[in-house]
Amino acid sequence: DGIAASKSFDDAAWKERKRQIDAEAIERLEIPSDDVLETTSYNDARDAYKHCKHVFIDLGANIGDTLARFADGHFDLCTPLWSKATSKRDISRIETNLTTLRYSADASGDNDIAGLFTRYLDPRSMTPVENNHSSSQHSSMFREDMCAYALEGNPIFTARLKKLENMLMMMKPRPMEHVHVFTQTVIDVKDGETELFLDTVNPQYNFWGSSLISNHADAINSARQNGGKSTATPVKAISLTTLLKNTLMPFRANATDEEKSGGSVVIKMDVEGFEFKLLKDLAESQVLCDYMRMGNQAVMAVEYHIRVFRNKAQRQEMTKMKQAAIAELQNAALNLPDGSELREMYPFRLW
Repeated sequence: DGIAASKSFDDAAWKERKRQIDAEAIERLEIPSDDVLETTSYNDARDAYKHCKHVFIDLGANIGDTLARFADGHFDLCTPLWSKATSKRDISRIETNLTTLRYSADASGDNDIAGLFTRYLDPRSMTPVENNHSSSQHSSMFREDMCAYALEGNPIFTARLKKLENMLMMMKPRPMEHVHVFTQTVIDVKDGETELFLDTVNPQYNFWGSSLISNHADAINSARQNGGKSTATPVKAISLTTLLKNTLMPFRANATDEEKSGGSVVIKMDVEGFEFKLLKDLAESQVLCDYMRMGNQAVMAVEYHIRVFRNKAQRQEMTKMKQAAIAELQNAALNLPDGSELREMYPFRLW
């Protein structure tokens, strides 16, 4: 309240007080030791899926940085108040150290994942947060009744992703109701098994070019460095339709009328060129359209990789596929603004 009421946002005392509040909050968190996090499989005896009112889905989790930033937003209530009161961004915030899995109060800059929620979701149409006395928009977005799901196919990240999952589910207080990371698993247009072509040439970028597309540039370069042998590895495949129907509350078999509306889902999609086929499948399945029509909100952040396709004809085919999918989604009463071929935030809205 002091931050919101202050007329001098450059006051160093306010900034230091904010950092102290964050540091004190971190000290009260109970996080298991590394030994426990590395040897415990918290979710092994629990169902991977849980139908939730509010859901975050990370497609292409890599090292878990997006999932961690999402969790950070549940603890950092002060920074959005500061940002709302002033355009300045020179204030510290809470952030997970992905190496140690411990929190720091000294991070700087915006939390882009938190921004997806506060920028595009309308808290007025969301079910109120029970026992939450804060009236801030941020508090209504980051809720204890949220669930998060992440998918990553590259087996090199399995151990660290499961450790992050354990931390988020075992810490006290827990930031979310349910977290599950599907390791050695990719999002696809059908359920089953498939092959992921591993990027082995970009360790400095956490092998970000692993893809379902065999002629992805990084897959080709990786095979070349592997003596001409493919770097493909078998992985489990889950369709986006299956994932949404098993995680979003309105699709639960015995969902009440009240449970079928007032929810939200945010989907981050970074799948190295496969996003074009996923959008096409999403438009054809109508599952997200049905979700919106029932009175729920959805936001999708897509990173397009049109340059993955070296062949001009392939690029043209993927572009047409994207345009047709967007047109179908728009015809189904969704607003999907077009933008750059790189990172673009897509708020889905009913007309």
